Amino acid sequence: MIRNLLIFWYEGYIMSTTSSPRCSVRLTLPKIGVDIQQARKLRGLSIEVVAERPHKSRKTLQRVEAGEYQVNIGIYLSVLLALDFVENIEDFSDFSNDPVWCHLLTLQLAKKPRM
Repeated sequence: MIRNLLIFWYEGYIMSTTSSPRCSVRLTLPKIGVDIQQARKLRGLSIEVVAERPHKSRKTLQRVEAGEYQVNIGIYLSVLLALDFVENIEDFSDFSNDPVWCHLLTLQLAKKPRM
């Protein structure tokens, strides 16, 4: 779930915009919203309590849980932090844990001429 959210953010698909995102984004965000809602309910937290933590409105959290693509990536991340999904927000942009990124980096390093 979080990995998909990061990919969408990295590709620039989650933002306040009037254009519609790719189909894969529109299909995945509702699942992310449901996952967030289930995590909130499993923790026994009301929508008001979780919305208060990142200083967002109840309506905004409902939009996140509905998986609306117009919601800013920062709000999604704030809610994930409020639910203790992640310890450090910096981990989202750490591609050193991404096997594809590591493989591509290895290939690039192998191509460099030796002096």
